[in-house]
Amino acid sequence: MQTFTLPSAFATETLDSIVFYSQGGHPQGKAFLAAATVASNSGAVPEGGEYCLVMGLLTIVGCQFWLRRAAVTGN
Repeated sequence: MQTFTLPSAFATETLDSIVFYSQGGHPQGKAFLAAATVASNSGAVPEGGEYCLVMGLLTIVGCQFWLRRAAVTGN
């Protein structure tokens, strides 16, 4: 297994593609990728927009329950 360790400057970057250039033939064969595992030392941290979306959805659901309860009880 071959492992590549990238510098910390790549921690904020996004992997868009993996490109192989091959000049192999018989008997070397062509380059191929059997699997790729991407690991990070930092945990996944939700961004502010995700928090806003969740809070907005909870607010809408809460308002719907409140309006339904008010309509049923007549208040």
